[in-house]
Formats: sequence, structure tokens, C-alpha cells
Amino acid sequence: MPAPTTTRRSHTKSRLGCARCKARKVKCDQASPACGACVRRKEACSFTEWCNPQSRSDSAKAPPTQSTSLSHGPGSPIASKSPASSNVSSRICNRATIDVELTHFFATRTWKTLMLRPQAAAHWRDSLFEVALDHPQFLDALLATSAMHKLALNLNSPNSIVYADVIMLKGVQFMSSMLTMLRAHSDEDCTLLFASSVLVTIWSFASVHLPPSANLFATPSIAANAPSPLDPGRNVRAMPRLDDLISVIKVSTGSRDLARQHKPMAQSRCFLDLVATPPNYELFPPVPEDIRLSLDVLDAHWKAASPAPQRTAIYELQMRHLHELFRIKLVPEWHDMIIGFAIRFSGEMLHLLAERDPCALVMVAYWTTVLRTVEDRCWWLKGWSEELYVEIEGVLEPEWKTHLRMLSRVSA
Repeated sequence: MPAPTTTRRSHTKSRLGCARCKARKVKCDQASPACGACVRRKEACSFTEWCNPQSRSDSAKAPPTQSTSLSHGPGSPIASKSPASSNVSSRICNRATIDVELTHFFATRTWKTLMLRPQAAAHWRDSLFEVALDHPQFLDALLATSAMHKLALNLNSPNSIVYADVIMLKGVQFMSSMLTMLRAHSDEDCTLLFASSVLVTIWSFASVHLPPSANLFATPSIAANAPSPLDPGRNVRAMPRLDDLISVIKVSTGSRDLARQHKPMAQSRCFLDLVATPPNYELFPPVPEDIRLSLDVLDAHWKAASPAPQRTAIYELQMRHLHELFRIKLVPEWHDMIIGFAIRFSGEMLHLLAERDPCALVMVAYWTTVLRTVEDRCWWLKGWSEELYVEIEGVLEPEWKTHLRMLSRVSA
């Protein structure tokens, strides 16, 4: 009797798996930005290297070598040990190393700087980091934030270009996944969307002081006019800081609306500290007498001009917010709300700032003096208060500049 024959199943082997799956000799699903196996094992995945445009461009620029010429087929021993192959492996290893470095930096330093309330900041180290381990795109966002932090601390770092590349690659992928999630999301996604809205606001403030090559919100014209992608010796953005502030607030407005939409679900999922707001400003210490008097002078100044009803409503709202702001300054537990003063600006207030309305500018100058008290704890706010104040001082007419002189005396 003839021996039974076995039919060998056809199998197409992929050679594009991540480095960790290859080392373990397990099948890689090649999911981007991190494969399923690495996500399950909570390990940094090197698969992002394959979709890195910088890596592809580097390979394209590499001069042909003897080992990659037509005289050697792709399966020959010489071809398999080519310098190009070694370079790819080296880049994959470096990318994985950078991800581990950024993960450690986030877990030890960056989480402390994202929010000022200790209870809220702790969520980024604990609960939200655990969420990120189950959502690779959100983990990418945390690593991109760490890269921004490192870049902001030292533009001359040997890894500056690598950090910029990480920011662009992971940041763009994250925002794309965030938009996809917004179109159809479940209750489980609400906490993730709320936390993502906070990150986008932080990114919008931080990006202004990053090089164009690491600025997720830079326009093409800004990037094109920059002589060097990483030049710490010059201001990388030619835009006035007031216009930067308007742009940041517009980005943050969408994030704020998103946060408000998902706030109830975040509260119900034990993230109350992350979304807490003051119960009643009247319970806070009163505004110091000298500050109150200077605000009264500003109030009398704009009222004497008898502005139109719409403008009057804007001024009255901002004056009320300024009184709240100086009360918040006296209660460190609520210092996150200092940033919220500007983020709450309405479209009408932004229009006044774009027109360089003097009263609106003075109100922003008041905010900068309070913002200065928290900048040292938030790297992503560094430099904002001084740059805005100096610019406003240079724009105001003498009659409105008197408010800044009075402010300098009482806030010294």
C-alpha cells in the first residue's frame, strides 16, 4: 500500500515583524504603532521604526555598497550582513532604547509637571499610565510628552533630533487615533478622551517654545523660514506671543469642550481629582486690598469710556474672572485654575486681543503676573508670562500703561 502523502500548507513568512517578536521567535501581528504581543507584555515595541519617515529617508540617502549590488542576491550571506541591514537593526534598537528612556522619564519626572494638584498629578503616574498600557496610542502620547519635556529642558541634547522625530511621529499618530475615537466612542473611552484633551492643551502651550521640527501645531510657512530645525540661539517662532496665545487658546477650546463633555464619566470612574473644580470661590481668602484697589481703577477706566453693550459684557465677565484669579493664587491646591483663566477666553475676547484692545491687553497682563507663580513647576509654561508682559507693555498707550506700573508695585 502506498504511503499516505501529506500536503504541506503554504505559508508566506513576513520579515517585517518587530525586533522583540523576532528575538522571541513568535508571530508578530505588525500592528502599528505597537504590535499586539508587545502590548500584552507591556514592552516597548520597535515596530514604529518601520513607519518612521526619517528612517526611510536616511536609507534612501545611503550610498550603494558592494554588498547590495546586483552581484549578490537578497538571500546571499554577503547581502544578509550588509551595512544597510546593520544600520536598520541599529536604528530599531535605538528606537526601542529611546522608548524605554522616555517611559522611565515620564514615570519619574514628567507626570509631576502635568498638573499642579498632587492628587491630580498622581493619576498620570498611576491610573492613567495603567490605561496607557492597554491603549498603545495613548502610551505614544505620554512618550511624546516626555520627549517634549526633555527637549524643552535641553535643546543641545545629543538626542534632540531623535526627540523631535518621536514627537512628530507619535504625536501625529495619537491625534489621528483621537479623531477616530471621537467619531465612535464607548463609555470606556471617555476617561481616555478626557485625559487626551488635557494633553493636547499642554502640547499647545509647550510647542510654542519647541523647534519647528518638533512643533505639532507649526504652520508650513514657519517651518520653512526657520534656518535650522534645532537652533536654541534664536526664537524659533517669529509670531508675536499674543498671536501665539490666541492660537493656543483656540486649540485648547476644542480640548476644553471635549473635557466638559466627558467630565461626568471621568468623575464616575474614580478620576474625581483629575476633574475637580472649586466648589465656591467665596470660600477662598479675599483678594488682597492693594490688588483689589488696582482692579477697581481698571474697572473705572473702561467704564468711563462707555463701551458698546457687547464689549461691556466681555469686560465685566473678565473682571469677575480676575477677582477669582487673585483668590485662587492664595490657595495652592487650586493653582491649576490659573491656566484656566486664559483657556476660558471666549471668541469675542480673542477678537479683542487680535485687535490689540487696550483693556483686554491689561487684563492679560494681570494674568501673567499670577501665571509667573506656577511657571517653575510646569516646564510647558516656561517663558510665557514674561514674553507676554513685555509685548503688551510695548503695545499699550501711556494712559493704559499706568495700570502696568500700578500692577508692578502691588505684585512685587
